[in-house]
Amino acid sequence: MGRWRKKGKYIEVGIARHEFETILEAAFRYAVISLPFTVNRMGLNNLPRRIQNIAKGKVAEAMVKQFMNEEAPDADFTSVQTPFYQTDRRDFLWQNLEWDIKNNYLKHNNMELTENELDKLPALVPARHQHDQWYKREDKHFEQSTAVAFLFTFMVGKLQKAAIDSDIIEVNLQKEHEDLLLQLCEKYRGKNFENAPFDENRFWNKWEEITLPYNPPLYRSGFIPNLYLTAVASTNEWQKFTEKTPQAFAGGMFRTRIVNQYCPVNALLSFTQFLENN
Repeated sequence: MGRWRKKGKYIEVGIARHEFETILEAAFRYAVISLPFTVNRMGLNNLPRRIQNIAKGKVAEAMVKQFMNEEAPDADFTSVQTPFYQTDRRDFLWQNLEWDIKNNYLKHNNMELTENELDKLPALVPARHQHDQWYKREDKHFEQSTAVAFLFTFMVGKLQKAAIDSDIIEVNLQKEHEDLLLQLCEKYRGKNFENAPFDENRFWNKWEEITLPYNPPLYRSGFIPNLYLTAVASTNEWQKFTEKTPQAFAGGMFRTRIVNQYCPVNALLSFTQFLENN
């Protein structure tokens, strides 16, 4: 996995370049094929940007999984897995809880954050309407679990004040790829299906068929981000959250586009303490 260290009451997780490249490739492929079945929560019309956002979410999940495999190997990531045409049912099971990773990417001048900077970060849960994640926070999907828990994580996703702003992944689709995905998005409109609506191998064969060999790569990896495991919230902490309309947080490191329920991470139980107690 690489390395991890404590940043005060938080945990900073690093990753080796070869591991990051493997994770990024899998994340990009998942983002591409799942796009037609993913709700466009942010209302983005830019397909490469949407793929980038999905891929970055999968990168965070994969880094949490690698960390937990080493530090809490009894965490179950297998039972929660869903195919690309279905919505995720939580991210892992552990300590009789269903865990949902709430990761946000930050804009920052450096790849590393201090404990003081982490203290100022917001624990956020989407709360746009009565069917959004905040209002489903107590909905359990597995009989063996007793409650739902949110794990709030952060990564620097974009470096600022450099010669050129750098991101961890840049997506550059060809027109043929965008046309294919637009057709599928129009057909499936973010809906979920009980069975696969098309053959996965045929999709990738078509994808490769329309990929022009001399064009730039469809995605490019940038810098390798650290993952910060900050805080945990479950049933006893919900009363600490309040509604926040779209705004900037932590001195502009993060800006929301939708209504969220909010609590400062330093007002919640740290994941470090939860890990030590279990």
